Amino acid sequence: MEYSVFGGFATSGGDATGNTVILDSGAETGNISGGWVDDAGSASGNTVIINTGAVVNWSVYGGLLSSDTGVTADNNTVILHSGAIVGGDVYGGSKYMSVPFGTGNMLEVKGSGQSIGADLKGFQIFDFSLPTALTNGGTILTVGNNADITGVAVSIGGSGLSLSAGNTIVLIDAGAGAFTGAPANTTVSGGRYNWNLSVSGNKLIATAAQNTAPTAPGAPTIGTATAGNGQATVSLHINERLLSFGGITQEMRDKARELILNA
Repeated sequence: MEYSVFGGFATSGGDATGNTVILDSGAETGNISGGWVDDAGSASGNTVIINTGAVVNWSVYGGLLSSDTGVTADNNTVILHSGAIVGGDVYGGSKYMSVPFGTGNMLEVKGSGQSIGADLKGFQIFDFSLPTALTNGGTILTVGNNADITGVAVSIGGSGLSLSAGNTIVLIDAGAGAFTGAPANTTVSGGRYNWNLSVSGNKLIATAAQNTAPTAPGAPTIGTATAGNGQATVSLHINERLLSFGGITQEMRDKARELILNA
């Protein structure tokens, strides 16, 4: 097992930007940093991907500045797939491995069953992609210590969900730990639902308010046909729209029927 894995490392004023680190399913390592700067410089725009079932025994940093002269740790992304395990902290941007730092850092949580053993900090965006099999009361991510959600913008996605209005999902369960702050938004639309967001105890909860899936259009039907003096008036209901044809010939009636059958 590697003690530490990083996508880019810089010192003496250099930058560690635009790097990607991927931990494969079933793999194990100590620490992971997308970009690590040990002097004046930037650790921005990096991506760390922890795939399904992979294990990080210590901590994950999207962008890490280990010196007080570090400049930026912005726009980093950490992606946790289903069942990913991190034994220590997860930071989007950090100074000194313990101080949240930077802007535009995003945590993507894909599926469910992820766990973080210590702190979740240094993010400004949480993006949850909910699994199809998720049911009422299900939990996505567990955090063992402190989850800092101050001003975090929360988005929710997913497809094939089967929930009812009033059903709840625990997006983050801090368990014996604690939450700091509250998210920037209290409502969000995604995954075919409108959601209300709330913090209750040590849990960030999403409550399904409404199913926003579109309703399939109605099948076309023939309304009425009234004949007289060799002419006819035909009313057609096509996908809830009413079309009227007055004084039409047989050719026009045939065209109208074709329109119905092909609608």
